[in-house]
Amino acid sequence: MFRSAITLFPNSDNLFNSYGELLAKSGKKEESIIMYKKSILLNPENEDSKKSLEILEKN
Repeated sequence: MFRSAITLFPNSDNLFNSYGELLAKSGKKEESIIMYKKSILLNPENEDSKKSLEILEKN
């Protein structure tokens, strides 16, 4: 579902953040990191993505 939403709204940092969260909870760390980085690229002020990315990269 997130993949479809991202296709429709490719500039939504919130979608990439949410998809990253889902992937992280599913144990897909590398894919999650990619989504968080895309979210930050779209919106450098997205503190949630920054914090989540930092946590994933430490582990």
